[in-house]
Amino acid sequence: MNARILILVCLLALFIAAPAHAADIILDGACTLHDAITAANTDAPAGNCPAGSGADTIRAVWETREIKLTAPLPPITSTISIVMHDPYDLKLLGPFPPAPPAPRPFYVASGGRLTLRNVHICCTGATYGGAVLVERGGRLDFIQSSLKTAKSTCGGAIYNEGMVNLTQVPIISSWLVGQPAIYNRGNLNLSGVRYITAHINDEVHTTPKVFNDGGTVSLSGTDPTSVTNAGTCAPIGSAAAAVSRPAPECKLEPQLQPGDRAIRSGRSYSNLRAEAGISGERVGRIEAGAVVDVIEGPVDADGYNWYRVTGAGDELEGWVAEAPARSFNCAYYFVGFDGELPPAAPDPIPDRQACDLAEPLAVGGWALIAGKTNINYRAEAGLAGARSGTLAPGTVLELLDGPEDADGYEWWQVRNVVAGIEGWLAQGGQVSSGECLRWLLPLATDEDIEAESDMDESAGEMMDEDEDETEPEASADEDSGASSS
Repeated sequence: MNARILILVCLLALFIAAPAHAADIILDGACTLHDAITAANTDAPAGNCPAGSGADTIRAVWETREIKLTAPLPPITSTISIVMHDPYDLKLLGPFPPAPPAPRPFYVASGGRLTLRNVHICCTGATYGGAVLVERGGRLDFIQSSLKTAKSTCGGAIYNEGMVNLTQVPIISSWLVGQPAIYNRGNLNLSGVRYITAHINDEVHTTPKVFNDGGTVSLSGTDPTSVTNAGTCAPIGSAAAAVSRPAPECKLEPQLQPGDRAIRSGRSYSNLRAEAGISGERVGRIEAGAVVDVIEGPVDADGYNWYRVTGAGDELEGWVAEAPARSFNCAYYFVGFDGELPPAAPDPIPDRQACDLAEPLAVGGWALIAGKTNINYRAEAGLAGARSGTLAPGTVLELLDGPEDADGYEWWQVRNVVAGIEGWLAQGGQVSSGECLRWLLPLATDEDIEAESDMDESAGEMMDEDEDETEPEASADEDSGASSS
């Protein structure tokens, strides 16, 4: 019995000491879904909802499992899961026909990631993604959920330019003849989707269920005849001949020219093709952070600006898309680059270091995020600075300015050369275990290592040849139980 009690006490202590990296936000009637999403996006209280923290989960209690939507929900800009557990589900209801099109429930912005599990949506949908629109750089995981919309054009249920994963979905339905239920221009993965319909009364079956417009579609346990690569996504009937796509949107003019050097920005990669255009054979890919030399271009094809490039020491050659002609987030895939590439991150990523043992940082040098936890970076030094996002362990950063003391931390202005991100990052501080640890550590370049080696050799030539036969002192065991903040 004593052993059991001891184990329980230890487990409870671990649970209490463990740092909170995410929050559960409960829809209890006072905390609304609108405010819960705002709290999760901003990591701050909103309305009657508590502050989010990192990747948040929104849940509902039995009494609030049915929500009637009367206004659009805030865009998803962070990692948010809206989850119910069997045997319960969460129902989101909107206006029904013949009501006019309603505001779209979910807009997943670039950088946002939304997971819906046991969530069932039924509404008169909006134009361009009746229920869900996923922007380029956004992601939707739709799991054991269903979706039914009516009177929605151009992706009556889902409009995707980012990544959408549908898993074990009983039904995706959109009721408007001539308009696809899912319109895809990004990456679409369908696994165990039992039933997709664009209009149950379309007896001649002219309405595509999934219209793939230059994106990629992966099917597993799903009827392959659901997908078509031909058609149009224009409104029908008395609607205008074209509908503006959702803001923000901008036209991207070509920025590169032959002789330029460019870097693949962002966190994804680009396909390298034998010819300009999305129909060109794929002959390789250019990873994020890779530098290429521009040989030829630009060529306008399939709505993208294309350049012929070489990369990886001339081992790769082909055509890459610099950017789409129009973009949701106004971002180029390739940008001009004439600076210094960051050094490679060590493998494995080092642990955080005690504050009194960590090497100092210096403006103009490189640093690395150590440990196993993502770190917030902000628009200004200090906890009051707006949170711009998070940086993962192993991210290599250029040190632009600092240090600045604020709120008990030393802050450094950093730049992620590959992703094109700038912001302020705390170097370290006291964590929940009471220790002072640093998670932003200096990263030596090959030149630094070579220079240090030369100094060691020079110093060795000046020393006596006699060896020191004194026995070394035993080193103290490191505390391996430190918890990270």
